[in-house]
Amino acid sequence: MGANVRTASGYDEAFHYVPITENDSGFTPVYLSAAVTLQSPPGVDFDLCVRCTNCAGAEKCSITGGAGQTDTVTLYNDDDFGGDDTFYAFIEVR
Repeated sequence: MGANVRTASGYDEAFHYVPITENDSGFTPVYLSAAVTLQSPPGVDFDLCVRCTNCAGAEKCSITGGAGQTDTVTLYNDDDFGGDDTFYAFIEVR
């Protein structure tokens, strides 16, 4: 359906807890996903790891970007007909 964007800024390691909500009650299955993106500043190489409830797979990390690069992790949850498929992303900036 739509895409909600949340943004946070900082200058050190951090943890964030973000709900990924299902806002569709129709009869057609919905692909519920989120892309988490981290932009490291020039001269700094932060890494991004994301864990979530009810997601397919375990913790996902993006550690390939170097100083000043972008790291991205994509999460998804399969849609179950008739249920709320909301999940929560636990985001760690290392």
